[in-house]
Amino acid sequence: MEDKAMKVVAVVLLVLATAAGAVAAQDRSVPKSLVKFAQQTLTEFGADPVLVSLVRKSNASPQDVAGLKAMDVRWQKKIDIEDFVKALMASPASQRLAAIIGRHPYLPEAFIMDAQGTIIGETNRTSTYWKGEQEKFTAAYAGGTGAIWYGKLEFDESTKTNAVQISVPVMSAGKAIGAICFTVNVDEWEKR
Repeated sequence: MEDKAMKVVAVVLLVLATAAGAVAAQDRSVPKSLVKFAQQTLTEFGADPVLVSLVRKSNASPQDVAGLKAMDVRWQKKIDIEDFVKALMASPASQRLAAIIGRHPYLPEAFIMDAQGTIIGETNRTSTYWKGEQEKFTAAYAGGTGAIWYGKLEFDESTKTNAVQISVPVMSAGKAIGAICFTVNVDEWEKR
């Protein structure tokens, strides 16, 4: 009986942590106002019905990890990949992300990943295609429980801004099914 009660308490605590937006990691350089924005707004984007549907669709056709790694090498070296990149940048997931971040001038870019860490949409070309082993994916996906991940405040080469990357889980029925990583221009954030 005592074991059963402990299991119930553990499940309740897990549900509460997920509902409150569990935090996987947070660098002290991240402004508190930005933490609040992530918890209240960015997590809502992770529950966007269009994005959830697109991640579910991608998850229904998992890819071989070796193939993803090979594609990532081609992506990074820009070997015979430009047509694939153009198609990805024009995908429904990319279009939806662009519409979402377009309302926020301090969000210069974002990309969305499925349960394998494969990018299924992005607003700017990323340096890598497969994020399955990167903390910005693994911490936010958190094995299906979901959490908010905060990167360090640093100069972002792709956007040429002082930025923080924040990843949030894509949630469906209380489970993480993917993740979205947002780049936040901290200088623009402070001006708002």
